[in-house]
Amino acid sequence: MNKPITIGKIFLCLLFGLSAQNNYAQGSMLLRQPNASKDHIVFVHADDLWVVDHKGGDARRLTSAIGAESSPKISPNGKWVAFSGQYDGNTDVYIVPVEGGDPKRLTWHPGPDITQGWMPDGNAVFFTSSREGYPTVNTKFFKVSVNGGNPDALPLPFGFVGSISNDGATMTQFLFFLQETAFCDLTKGNFYVIEVNQHPAFLLNEAGEPQRFETYQ
Repeated sequence: MNKPITIGKIFLCLLFGLSAQNNYAQGSMLLRQPNASKDHIVFVHADDLWVVDHKGGDARRLTSAIGAESSPKISPNGKWVAFSGQYDGNTDVYIVPVEGGDPKRLTWHPGPDITQGWMPDGNAVFFTSSREGYPTVNTKFFKVSVNGGNPDALPLPFGFVGSISNDGATMTQFLFFLQETAFCDLTKGNFYVIEVNQHPAFLLNEAGEPQRFETYQ
């Protein structure tokens, strides 16, 4: 003879199921935008920055302010993390000690400033911004001192994502909007190596020979 299922048992089953689902949802499943130094790995989880030793171990929260943090980049000396923080409705460039502390704001433009990395000497952060944009060129690269001040534009016509070489002479750059990367064949030349300090900027072909930037527009 089957025993009747009581309301209490049904409630306990539902409660157990919801608890298990909640624990699963809060697991560390969405670790994004990792960046590594010789000592640390910093990444984004739940719109906050977290850091962990490169040998492993427990990660610790690096930021906890109200607002989303993204695009973390560790400085060349490994002591600072530059990132974009969306605080008070705007996205700007900040730096924070890798050991923790209060973030320091570096940019104040009303448009979004997206952190790309550090200049090789570690004294400035470079980022993309639309502050000098126009309809056919949305963003270009700028750098700002870790001490603050007005950002300086890098001598490149436009760009969305880039990484500067250790000597600061060239930049590996992706010329198109990030959302297009899912539909691009990255083996067919969508990445370019550009001489940073040339006026006008030049692209380098596979043989290392400079080519005028305008030929790729």
